[in-house]
Parts: sequence; C-alpha cells; structure tokens
Amino acid sequence: RETGLLLLEEWFAEVRRRRGEHGSTAPPWDALEATPTLSTRTYERLRHYHDQLANGRAVDLVGLHNTLKQAREAIG
Repeated sequence: RETGLLLLEEWFAEVRRRRGEHGSTAPPWDALEATPTLSTRTYERLRHYHDQLANGRAVDLVGLHNTLKQAREAIG
C-alpha cells in the first residue's frame, strides 16, 4: 500500500512540476482529466488505484506501474 501511494505521489509531483504548480500537494485530477492525450480509461484507472490506496486497500503494483507508464507516455 505504501509503495503504491509513493508511486502515485511522485507522479503527481512530476505532473505539478511540469505544469508549474508549486506548493500544491493535492492530486492534479482536473489537469489530468483535461489532458486530451490521456485516455479516459487510463485516467479512470489512476483514480481507482488512488481511491483504493487512500482507503487503505492494497492494489496490484504491476498494474499501477503499467498505468503510470501509459499515463507518462500519453502526457509526454
């Protein structure tokens, strides 16, 4: 669980840095949802993984990693 949260938090920080958003720690859901190159399916999987982890549930780390990889590739 902690590893999954760390993976997501690092990626969120990366997205915020690219967008010039300093000081915020909230997940950039609005920015991600508005990104035309990020598929709805990938966005929804990210939300699902985040929600599961935030509620104390374990997730498939390989699946999370692969989804983050797809999101990075989509955003550029």
